[in-house]
Amino acid sequence: MLEAHKNVDLPALHSIRPQRFLFCTLAGAGYVLPAMEIAKVLLKRGHQVAFVTGERFAPDIEACGAVYLEPPGGTFKHFHIPYWGLVSGVELQARYTEGAIRDWKPDCVLSSSLALGPMIAARKAKLPVAVLGLGTYTWPVDGPVDGPVDGPVEGSAENSVQGGGASAEYTALASRRLSECEEIYEKVCALLGAEAPECKGVKDHRLALLGDTFLLQSVPSLESRPLPQNVSLIGSCFPESRPLDTQSKGILREIAGREYLYVQHDARWVNSFLQNGKTQEGVPDFLPLMAEIAESQLIVVSSNDPELRNTAKHPNIIVGHHLDHSVFIPHAQLIIGVGTSSLMLSAMRNAKPLFIITTASESFDVAAVCERSGTGLVCPAGEISEQKLRDGIREILSKKPPKSSRKKRLERVQKEFADRDSSALAADALEALIER
Repeated sequence: MLEAHKNVDLPALHSIRPQRFLFCTLAGAGYVLPAMEIAKVLLKRGHQVAFVTGERFAPDIEACGAVYLEPPGGTFKHFHIPYWGLVSGVELQARYTEGAIRDWKPDCVLSSSLALGPMIAARKAKLPVAVLGLGTYTWPVDGPVDGPVDGPVEGSAENSVQGGGASAEYTALASRRLSECEEIYEKVCALLGAEAPECKGVKDHRLALLGDTFLLQSVPSLESRPLPQNVSLIGSCFPESRPLDTQSKGILREIAGREYLYVQHDARWVNSFLQNGKTQEGVPDFLPLMAEIAESQLIVVSSNDPELRNTAKHPNIIVGHHLDHSVFIPHAQLIIGVGTSSLMLSAMRNAKPLFIITTASESFDVAAVCERSGTGLVCPAGEISEQKLRDGIREILSKKPPKSSRKKRLERVQKEFADRDSSALAADALEALIER
């Protein structure tokens, strides 16, 4: 069994005959952008790559040299993130992918973690299928949940914003997620007339939800638990930089020479929100919470809400729409958000501490990684307040322990990411999968 702290030694297969790869990703930047980086490597090696995903990514996909396969009728929303946990959405994903397999005739399929439809269609077509995971392992893990490799963060037990609850929430959530996904998988298999592989538990490498190869975007210091044999730690495939747009250039001019906090604002910064048809608790009162902090700190906010710029009037709160993390995180003092893989991986690659406000789903996965590795602070959304946020910021920015311990851990994680040619490792794994 491959343990999480080990790397996978894959043969150099760059000289194998050209192959055709079908990438089926959920329609979010955190899923599409890493897949595109892997596609670029495969294309340079002489392979062909086609994508099935949301249509808004078609121009970028075609610009990198891959093929975008249009859905039937020209529009298709069931690869969008809100549909991943709905039987009707997964069924349509699978049927869309079946058509792509029929027309493109791929040798291998790469699916996103939680994109169940492509996994089912690939199994039905008896094609090898790999799964590109996020920065966190989404399924239950047998055995103990490890803490930081060099012991707990000094003083954290008394800290009101880091009580250790995220790991317990993650464990419960991962078990529920597995049960729900197995049920959805079996129902959609029945609808498509596909044989549902037996699900014997996460240690079984044939577990359908892991695919034949599961590529986890993590490193040993963040994932020290024993994982299934077909899980590989490949580092981060997110692009390190992209061309600066006009919006980013303007904000950089405005904040030049000033220290700032970087905040990711998304749909979960509301009192409640819907996910897979269920109401989830959000982070209340974003602007009042941040306005108090902005009295003494410059805050740069990346938001997917275009109206936030019109309502955030504080001179120390600068709002951008879908800012590129790789532009602003390297120069930030710390990162605040509800917890996404893209935010976490960008922070870790730049040795920046995180303050995670847990809400639902991936938020708990990311928070549990921060707790286990001692690289950030965590507070549940229902308990967050201006005082707790201020206390957390003060602790992170303090020059005294536990900052010194946290800084060493972050620097070790940063080096582990830097030492990996992640997209090439992923491409090697896909080539090896075909050659098995």
